[in-house]
Amino acid sequence: MPIAACPKKVIEVLPASARILVACHSKDKGGVTRKYCTVGCTGCLKCVKVCPVAPVKAVNVENNLSRIDNALCTACGLCVENCPTKAIVDIVLKKQPSR
Repeated sequence: MPIAACPKKVIEVLPASARILVACHSKDKGGVTRKYCTVGCTGCLKCVKVCPVAPVKAVNVENNLSRIDNALCTACGLCVENCPTKAIVDIVLKKQPSR
């Protein structure tokens, strides 16, 4: 949930149990994001394609940005491993695949 006090809506409170997160808040299209940031989410959908949770995926792309539903996420790490920009991270393992 975005915090109302943040005028840019980039600060978000996650549940303490959240393990996998998208470390990007840019809603720009992929090309614009890549122009200014090498680790920004480009909305490529690779994370959605590898998510094993079914029938409703734990990872979705909304407004050019990956979003993880922590209630559905099993923390399997497939989205972390397959994110081409490494914008998705496992904060428990402090795992961000090598670039």
